Amino acid sequence: MSEHVISVALLTVAGITCIAVMVHSVYPSIVEMSTSFSSSNKLIEERMETNIRIINQNSQSDIMYVWVKNIGRNRIVDGQIPWTDVFFGPENEFERVTYNQTGLNAPCWNYTIENDDGNGHWNEHETIKITINWDQAISSGDYYIKIITYNGVYDHEHFSI
Repeated sequence: MSEHVISVALLTVAGITCIAVMVHSVYPSIVEMSTSFSSSNKLIEERMETNIRIINQNSQSDIMYVWVKNIGRNRIVDGQIPWTDVFFGPENEFERVTYNQTGLNAPCWNYTIENDDGNGHWNEHETIKITINWDQAISSGDYYIKIITYNGVYDHEHFSI
């Protein structure tokens, strides 16, 4: 009878040890998976709430002006606007234009927030004016512009001058 009690006690200790080892090895994976899910969920939500619309464009000599409205619920903070990709040029010959705050070294682009509420961020319902300094005169023809935000949301337009 005492052998039976000792066997049960040993099996109980072995079972508890196995459970502790399993929890110790599986728990970090569960936490990591939970963190990954949470962060990817946040990125998806941010992307779903971001939306932009090209509303107008105008050219003067070697400068192209493009107005883009933030029609999404996500505000794009000042530091994220330069991460925007701008593609511009004649139809089928467009290129990526680099951001340059000073507007020198064409082709390059910079921006101003036209109706900024004073916080310097591109908030919902605000419009930015992108100034593209092109490396040659912008002549008559068909052009293409594509604006891609830091998180992959974009708008594009084909237009003629």
